Amino acid sequence: MFQESSQIIKGSSNSFGGCLNFINTFQTNQPSQVSISQNTFIQCKSKYLGGAISGISAIGYENQFIDCNSQIGGAIYFIQQSYVIDSNQFSGNTGYLAANDYNQQALKIKIEEILEINNNNQNNSNVFIKTDQYLYPGLIYIIRLSIELDGNLYDQYTDKNNFGNLYSFLVSPSNNFVPNIPAQLFSINYPFLVWSAQDVQFNGKQAIDLEDIRIFLAQLQTLRTSQYKIYNGCKEQGMEKIYLNNQQNKFFICKYCEQTKVSYYGVCQNCQPDQFSQCYGNYSELKQSYWRSKYSVDQQDIFYCTNNPESCQGGSGIGNQLCYEGHVGAQCLNCDIYGTYWNEKYSIMGFFQCVKCNSISLNTFKITVLIVVLVLSLILILISTFKKLKNEIYALYLSKMQIFFIGKTIQKQTLTSTYIKILLFHIQIYFISSQFTKVDIISSFLEFQFLFYNPLSSPFFSLDCLISQYKPESVSMGYTDLLITFIIPLLISSITIFISTSIFILKRKLFRRSLYATLLTSVYIFMIVFYSILLEKTLSSFFCLNLDKDKYYSLIDLSLECGNSSQLQKIQNLSLVILILFLITLPTIVFFKLFQSRKRLKKLNFSIGR
Repeated sequence: MFQESSQIIKGSSNSFGGCLNFINTFQTNQPSQVSISQNTFIQCKSKYLGGAISGISAIGYENQFIDCNSQIGGAIYFIQQSYVIDSNQFSGNTGYLAANDYNQQALKIKIEEILEINNNNQNNSNVFIKTDQYLYPGLIYIIRLSIELDGNLYDQYTDKNNFGNLYSFLVSPSNNFVPNIPAQLFSINYPFLVWSAQDVQFNGKQAIDLEDIRIFLAQLQTLRTSQYKIYNGCKEQGMEKIYLNNQQNKFFICKYCEQTKVSYYGVCQNCQPDQFSQCYGNYSELKQSYWRSKYSVDQQDIFYCTNNPESCQGGSGIGNQLCYEGHVGAQCLNCDIYGTYWNEKYSIMGFFQCVKCNSISLNTFKITVLIVVLVLSLILILISTFKKLKNEIYALYLSKMQIFFIGKTIQKQTLTSTYIKILLFHIQIYFISSQFTKVDIISSFLEFQFLFYNPLSSPFFSLDCLISQYKPESVSMGYTDLLITFIIPLLISSITIFISTSIFILKRKLFRRSLYATLLTSVYIFMIVFYSILLEKTLSSFFCLNLDKDKYYSLIDLSLECGNSSQLQKIQNLSLVILILFLITLPTIVFFKLFQSRKRLKKLNFSIGR
């Protein structure tokens, strides 16, 4: 029984019951049996439970509670299911979290989640990392708690309804609980505990359960969880295991890698400052022009993009994540022709450059017009060539008749002029390609960075973009390019053979002349027009670039790895046939025939008729 007709004003407490506290911290399971009647409590406050009264199981009659406040139970906090007599009056009381006047049931505490406090994380201002399952020795964790009261779960807190660190309410805490919290936790409002595995025994087990948490908040509660376990080891990425000795035994702690160090496989390694812009924990950011295929800072796994430095934009990822838009593959040298990574199709342009296929308007129409122009140009070139040969024969006839003669000096001057024009043309091509591609071609060839280089590639059109619309992804682009490059001269030669056969059928007297025209056309096409292109394609299928650790990629198709690709074997077989038959055998036969007839090339047998 409490004295009646009393008035208590502005009572306060930093824990429970601003005016009256009946919570017995030494006998935690015994509710206080008191009766309070005909009293007035004005502006009483406490930090946690019961602004005026805390720790009772029932209240008397004709009490007044005016302008009292606390986190839970602005006027009264009952430690068990309560019954309030109607004659009691409540006015202006505030429970910042719950129960402005009084609670009906005792609160329950639950473990909401466990977060890791990572002081070494410089990439994010948020120092908390969500822990899914395992807790590691040596790391500091914050155990976030939630409060359930009168059937409602409270997990949102503000500056007014804050609880903070509840270490002082633990019952016989182990050495794993941290009483002095870090400075960055001072502003946290929700109820929490700080925990770090300093005194745990694994006894040969890989993981053990988190210890029970005994906490007294008006009543004793034991918190258990099966979600979190203590792991006998460290994370494989971002940290390493450090062994320590004390007087009793040897133990270990897990420690995050320091600045300029990274761990991807359990050991912290130094990052080279000329290759990385940031390094810590399991985060490493490559500078521009560097590439890697896996998460590593080992020198053997980091490659400088020598062939095209601008295609490697750097970053914290691996593989295609480090590539500039449109680029894919080892050292970002290939283009995403099927849009599998960039969701847009990109074609090779120039010196390992990529161009978006959608940016090329009327691509099919342009290629069609170009093919028509090339065919017409080829026909004109062939006609002009045959005409020149015919005129030369006429000139020889006339010279034998002493009607007209061209001296050797004039011939040499003509050849010299032609050679000078060819040389100037190639010099112009070199300067133009250097200007647009920003690559020193001469240095590239001297350093054997490339086998061949086509400086005339242009974004005006793209054959690869056209091919990708109709070719299945299972077929190599390199094989398709080689096949098309071989089919075009073969098709032109077949057309000339068809024309010669038609002429023979229509007029047998012209057969010999048409046969000569067919042979000369085939020789001209394979040995002059398409020889360098076919030679480039076939030889590039046998050369490989070392673009990754112990990995080589075919120059004809950078998506194919040398040594274990059936597609590359198929390309090399076709290249071998083209190389032997058309690039070696045919020129050898022509050269042999010319050499054999070298003394008869300008010998003429003629007679002058009357």
